Amino acid sequence: MRKNTYVCPYCFTTHSKSELCFRCVNATCKKKPDHVYAKYCYKAPELRQPAFEGRKKWFGKKKYVGECPYCGRESGQLLCPSCHNVLPGLERSIETKLFTVVGGMDAGKSSYLAVLLHEFKRKGACMLNGVASFMDDTSARVYEEQFLRYLYPCIGTDPSIRLPKTKSSLAGSTYIGANRPILMDFKRLEEQKKYTFVFYDEAGEDFEEETLMFTMSEQIAASNGIFFFLDPLKISYVRNRLQEAKIKGASTTEEQYGSDANVILLRLIKVLRAKYKLLEEERISVPVAVILPKLDVLTSLLSRSSPLLRSSMHYEEKGYARQEGFDVHEELCGLLHEWGQQEFLYHLAANFENYQLFAVSAFGNNPDEYGRFYHPKPVRIEDPFLWMLVQMGVIRAL
Repeated sequence: MRKNTYVCPYCFTTHSKSELCFRCVNATCKKKPDHVYAKYCYKAPELRQPAFEGRKKWFGKKKYVGECPYCGRESGQLLCPSCHNVLPGLERSIETKLFTVVGGMDAGKSSYLAVLLHEFKRKGACMLNGVASFMDDTSARVYEEQFLRYLYPCIGTDPSIRLPKTKSSLAGSTYIGANRPILMDFKRLEEQKKYTFVFYDEAGEDFEEETLMFTMSEQIAASNGIFFFLDPLKISYVRNRLQEAKIKGASTTEEQYGSDANVILLRLIKVLRAKYKLLEEERISVPVAVILPKLDVLTSLLSRSSPLLRSSMHYEEKGYARQEGFDVHEELCGLLHEWGQQEFLYHLAANFENYQLFAVSAFGNNPDEYGRFYHPKPVRIEDPFLWMLVQMGVIRAL
């Protein structure tokens, strides 16, 4: 993509930077309905300052500004002309990285993303000598309402509430932005560059049908990285060797309900090959972190010497420890072979240039059979994300 073009992280349209418009930031400017933005916003919007096209100029050689035709004030708040969402990362010192979470129903995608963002913002960014924060009030509000109040309730309240299921934005939604992405800014203190991370948590139902998955093709193809979830409780070998109480605590669906990971992986490959127009012998370049969730449920199936049972070395190394990642990857390859997942591994190797296997536990303790859990004590939650940041050049491997 040319440097003077930009892909909107909300509607995935591509525009020249000269086409971008502005929203007035003058609180006294007359507000009016924005019917374009209303289709994409998190909730029904109130009256807003006007969006406008206007003359553009560089301000301080870092960002565009435009002059509001209604009040005459200058504004640097850039909008996508197609959906009127505020665009991140257009300043020269900011890079935007898009992540899509892919997986079937009840695979643990929302639990992982919820805990990852909390842990990275609270201590992961500090480990990398940086700071992380939600990009805007909307992202903070989406995270709080969809995740935070369920995962980290105040002391003295009942913590026995499961995360609500992610609502599909493709089937039965009344507005386009039903599953609005969460945007987080990250800046390392020793560098001038800042990054905006955009996370998409799609409902498992959206991956259960090929037609729905192709509806997401623009989003998936625009992603800089993909987190692919392989639910171990959908694997017969694993499920047959676990106690029923553990299975009920970690899964709300029957084994036969929903597509297995291999079917979803093939759909993902088909979407990416079609969007990238790849020949059969060409492999897909986007990095894929394959995540085996619910690690705390699987401990009885692991040998005592398994690297999955030891503490992650990445925190000790204050970055991504390459050898640690390799050990975990090799261990999981062996386990998946033992569990009858050779076909899945073959499709990964045959179609992707850059992938790695990870095992995580978002909660660190298995919810009971009634779905009750307490404050998360995550295990290896940031390993896949740190690896992804290495692939994108945000941090270095150690």
